[in-house]
Amino acid sequence: MSPRTGLASIVAGVVLVVGGLVGGFVFAEESADETATAATTTTTAVTTTTAVTTTTVDRASLIDQAAVTTFYDVFVGAVHVHDVATLIDRLHPVVLEVFGEDQCLDFIGQRFNNPALSMEAIAVGPLETWNWEIDGRIVDVEETVTVTIVQIEEADGAPATMDVHLALDGDEVAWFTDCGDPV
Repeated sequence: MSPRTGLASIVAGVVLVVGGLVGGFVFAEESADETATAATTTTTAVTTTTAVTTTTVDRASLIDQAAVTTFYDVFVGAVHVHDVATLIDRLHPVVLEVFGEDQCLDFIGQRFNNPALSMEAIAVGPLETWNWEIDGRIVDVEETVTVTIVQIEEADGAPATMDVHLALDGDEVAWFTDCGDPV
């Protein structure tokens, strides 16, 4: 091989290598562009708006004449069948705090069994704080109403009109009684 031929071969080889490298870069760039194009994803942002509505409940509407009448229907029904669990469930929690659950269970179990009992609410006062005076103490009870009732304890008994108190316990009407000695 002559020096010229060898030189020409070397130059040709360098041209092929450089050409291959440049072509490779171009090819690689084209491939990268194709890959980027193929991998392009369209993202659409979705914004949602939620309206918040606040409803204010008139607490007095939870213990109005209709609610009190419904309460006494349940209460009298429980007394008729001696359903102590329902009576305890509807008892205001402050009664249990003052007298203890065991004493109230005993008291209600002994006294509230009367198939002849009838009670009718004839007036419901405004919602207010009641200062319950019980056995030498005063307990302030929020969301209370004074209810005038007509009560008949015996089938042939005379009606007795009296004022009693009911209060809200959450959204439920609850009652009060003196279960005995405070704890």
